[in-house]
Amino acid sequence: MFASPRVTPGYYIALALLVFGLVTGAGLFVLLTANPGTAHADIVVQPPVPDQCPQGYHATVCYRVDMMNHGHAGGSETCMLTPAPGTKATFPDQATTTQVTLGIGEQSSLWVTVLPDTSSGTAGEPSVDSPTLACAPG
Repeated sequence: MFASPRVTPGYYIALALLVFGLVTGAGLFVLLTANPGTAHADIVVQPPVPDQCPQGYHATVCYRVDMMNHGHAGGSETCMLTPAPGTKATFPDQATTTQVTLGIGEQSSLWVTVLPDTSSGTAGEPSVDSPTLACAPG
């Protein structure tokens, strides 16, 4: 009385594509909602500013470098000093490279001591110009 409908191969192909699409969509949904992304540090380093040397520092001039972490995770910066011509610039431990670690929302100040370089033999008034500070994550 009733004839059974004939199923063609196209029907099975369409069904397989539908199932594949649903599984792929569900997998992407789970991946995007379970892992919203990684938080990272965003440390802002201000240029060196002349300031009074803290007690115990033996330098002609001191510079303060303010740093603040505006990111959503802790992080660290490795900073390297380049003295101005005719000067010697160091961090308080006499190094020219230092690493600063800051948590979320933390701020810190680096101190740089600057002395005239008397070994250069330049004539005239010794200069104590601002050093250059280069910082990079790490």
